Amino acid sequence: MTRLQRLWLRSYPTLIFYWLVFLNRALALDVSAVDKNGIAPPDGALHESFQSTELAIHDQVAAVHGVYHFKSEHTEPLELTCTFRLGQREMVDGFSYWNGSEKVVGEVLEKQAATQVYQQLSGVRRDPGLLEQEGDQFRFRVFPVAPHEEKLVELSSVAPLAMREGYIEYLLPKENLPRGNAVFSLDAELTDSLPIRDVQTIGFAARVQQISPHDFRVTFESEGQALTQDLRIRYRLATDDYAMRLTTHRDDGGDGEGSFMLVVSPKAAVVQSDVIGRDIVFVTDISGSMQGTPLEQTKQGLQAILKQLSPKDRFEIISFDDEHYPTFGQLADATPENRRVAAGAVSELQVKGGTNIRDALLAALDTLKNRQPGRPRAIVFMTDGQGDAPPEVVLSDVRARDSGVRIYSFGAGEGVNRDFLERLAEDNRGSASFVQNGSQIESEMERLYTRIAMPLIVDLALDFGTLPVSSSYPKRLPDLYRDGEVVVYATTPRTRAGTRASSCRAT
Repeated sequence: MTRLQRLWLRSYPTLIFYWLVFLNRALALDVSAVDKNGIAPPDGALHESFQSTELAIHDQVAAVHGVYHFKSEHTEPLELTCTFRLGQREMVDGFSYWNGSEKVVGEVLEKQAATQVYQQLSGVRRDPGLLEQEGDQFRFRVFPVAPHEEKLVELSSVAPLAMREGYIEYLLPKENLPRGNAVFSLDAELTDSLPIRDVQTIGFAARVQQISPHDFRVTFESEGQALTQDLRIRYRLATDDYAMRLTTHRDDGGDGEGSFMLVVSPKAAVVQSDVIGRDIVFVTDISGSMQGTPLEQTKQGLQAILKQLSPKDRFEIISFDDEHYPTFGQLADATPENRRVAAGAVSELQVKGGTNIRDALLAALDTLKNRQPGRPRAIVFMTDGQGDAPPEVVLSDVRARDSGVRIYSFGAGEGVNRDFLERLAEDNRGSASFVQNGSQIESEMERLYTRIAMPLIVDLALDFGTLPVSSSYPKRLPDLYRDGEVVVYATTPRTRAGTRASSCRAT
């Protein structure tokens, strides 16, 4: 077992323990310093001299171990502050710091408790080394950093990596990279139960080495090099058929609480005959907040989507402001003539009054109320989410229909109600996408539709058999699309010595 594989095994249980935590900002390192009087030292008095990142990705779970060296050139003791922001679904697994040759394992505390303990310890000249947690921000403070001392900080984290558009990707943002003449190194190992292919590095020229079809190594080192782009490692999986991968862990030598992550992946090559015809309603906001570029870009995005509809599909377009305006009044076959009529209606859309989200969504659900077994039904909902009715009312009324319709939210422009649109999508087994730049709405709409354009398996269910499960997420499984996946996290209770869990299956 390699060093990076041991890193992954140590970090994996943290992922399952926090499987309900969804953090949405990129990891960024913000460093500052002040002297004992609270005055910032001259530029360059404290700088990062070395940074290394060890990365182990196995079956789409990334375990990261970062090491940061901060060198003081000041003649007075300094207080060092580092602020970390975690990436999507990433969570802190541990941190430590060094006093000379002594390694000290720090504690993660909520902001109020961390502030109190820090003040008590720093007041008696003891290095507190606390990682202060506030939401998705983690702040590390050390006092004192002695004159000319080099302070070493280590931070570990773990995150599941989603498959998007056929690629699994790990991103190290440019904001987290060292500046100036610091040495930077990256050592990554990619392993998977399925064969790995098409490993790419974007933003840096790394060495990619294939150890086996299931194991790749990526290494990179720079000194004084300006790293101005995000560093991305991405890869595909090679599979001839649908695949299920199960990653398990049990504490206390195999007799403690257990956890697992199940990933259902599509086959690599999908042909049109594999795709299921579906019923889909596009609901688009034409209220005053969509004035100008947002509406024009939305119209162009809808025109592009209409061209991608499958002959097996049926569709409707509903625009709304204070009222809602259906194009056909019912689902229409995606014939060339119907698509031409819809394209003409889209080109005539104009901004009007308020934003009656509730009635527009309920009208779309009514359009899709007649269900055909095995035929997916979906709503693509394009808005800023700022409606006349309270979000809780809309969510409750949609939930009361219990329709089984998937809802994909697309938030466009500034001031988007992200919480509402994310909850709407999650409650209805869809996904939410957002774009702030009005000029990018068209391209992002096409990207969203491309992700959901080919449903392969719908109405998935997970049968745990006789396996006792304490909790699982999500409660209702999403559908499986081309270039997508379905991921389930679950925990199991402590077992008696000598007993083992039974199998589970997805249907």
